[in-house]
Amino acid sequence: MFKTFTNPEDLEPELKKLGISDTIAQTRITQLQEYRQLQSCVNGAKVLLKIQHQYNLTGDFEPVKEIAEV
Repeated sequence: MFKTFTNPEDLEPELKKLGISDTIAQTRITQLQEYRQLQSCVNGAKVLLKIQHQYNLTGDFEPVKEIAEV
């Protein structure tokens, strides 16, 4: 359901219509924003690993690999 909302703030009125308290609504909105930020980081890490593989780059890519595996 949350995927249809591009702006998490637009979700608050919908949650209120469902009778969800302001505190819980804000918690869920914060969780959604954090999840989307995490997904963005994971996608970026995957792109970096593709570049690393394509150009045979060397170095310590372990932290990037860990992020990509989240």
